[in-house]
Amino acid sequence: MNYAFFNRPADIVARALLGNNIVRKIDNQEKKAVIVETEAYFDETDPASRACFNGDLRKTMLMKAGTILVYGVHNNWLVNIVTDKEGIASAVLIRAVEPLNFNERGNGPGLLTRALSIGKEFHKKNIFDNGELWIEFNEKNKIFEDNKTKKYELKNQIYDDKKSRRPLSHSTRELLITNKNTNTGISFKNNREILVTKISDSKIQEISDKNNFKIEKSFRIGVKKDLPQQLRFYIKGNEWVSGR
Repeated sequence: MNYAFFNRPADIVARALLGNNIVRKIDNQEKKAVIVETEAYFDETDPASRACFNGDLRKTMLMKAGTILVYGVHNNWLVNIVTDKEGIASAVLIRAVEPLNFNERGNGPGLLTRALSIGKEFHKKNIFDNGELWIEFNEKNKIFEDNKTKKYELKNQIYDDKKSRRPLSHSTRELLITNKNTNTGISFKNNREILVTKISDSKIQEISDKNNFKIEKSFRIGVKKDLPQQLRFYIKGNEWVSGR
């Protein structure tokens, strides 16, 4: 995954991370797990956010997208990834994972960091190139690779994937990001990500749903005060989702 993937609002990244893999390399061995549950956190207007308090955690949330944020709660480390533009406090908590090649528990934010040996040593490192902890696309999701500017016109709406990766007109939400090299992209329709191909200046042909699972959402867990929006996202029916 690259900087462009994380350089988006936390709620969008939190949804997009589901179904992709977190990888921890220890002694030349890779432990892999599928991300099945996430939560989005925003700036000081979010009462549940660490950005409400001055200090290191707020400063870290203001750093570049892709920065790893680690803090402790009830003797457990929690791992987050900073999102959105530098200077905007925003991060995604990885809340639960499904182990792929190991047998430890991952159905909770403290359990998964224990299983993957993630501690404070990763705080403020970059998720892209630290060599010990990263997130990778599942093969079916391997599309978000290019961040070059190109505009497309669809249904009389203009889209620019370089600036905000959102339509300039909000009457429809179609093209989110495009890849010039493979002539493919990701489309948003009815809040679902859909793979698209054969992009031209006036036509997008859909292939199929990007995910073969359904994403559910709820209010965030364990917070004293929450926003009116539901900002916890998880894969429906997955047994590794935290049981609350």
